[in-house]
Amino acid sequence: MSKPRSAVADYAVYVAVRFTLCVVQMLTLPAARRLAGLLAWLAHRLDRRHRLVADDNLKHAFPELHDDRERDRMVRAVYRHFCSLLVEIAHLPRLLNAANWHRHVTMRGERPFVEALLSDRPLLLVTGHLGNWEMAGYAMGLLGFRTHAIARKLDNPYLNEFL
Repeated sequence: MSKPRSAVADYAVYVAVRFTLCVVQMLTLPAARRLAGLLAWLAHRLDRRHRLVADDNLKHAFPELHDDRERDRMVRAVYRHFCSLLVEIAHLPRLLNAANWHRHVTMRGERPFVEALLSDRPLLLVTGHLGNWEMAGYAMGLLGFRTHAIARKLDNPYLNEFL
């Protein structure tokens, strides 16, 4: 059985996230990306539980990979990627608009995709967490397409409400 959540701790995390988001949005995108590297290092150091889960997942996904240092390098890369993704999401409203989306979004197989979007039929897109998948949904909204996403409710109720 999981231990009960602390409302004070949840609120403190929420305030820290909101403060960090304000700082990230004040910075230029290149400066925010540099900050993402620092945040990734910090998260990797402090988040022992998820670091160990990631390492264990890599052991199962790549049983031939016996080098602890190589797995640690891969886990650090995941933290860097995730933090970079977060700062890019924070900058989306300033970075991406209906006139410049094509400079930031790469589409593969765009002809059948656009034809499906413009048809009268509903369209279900399924994507993995590859690259910045959030940018695709944001770009679709800019172009006038209504989108929906399915996600698990966050454990922290303050962050869940905010996001």
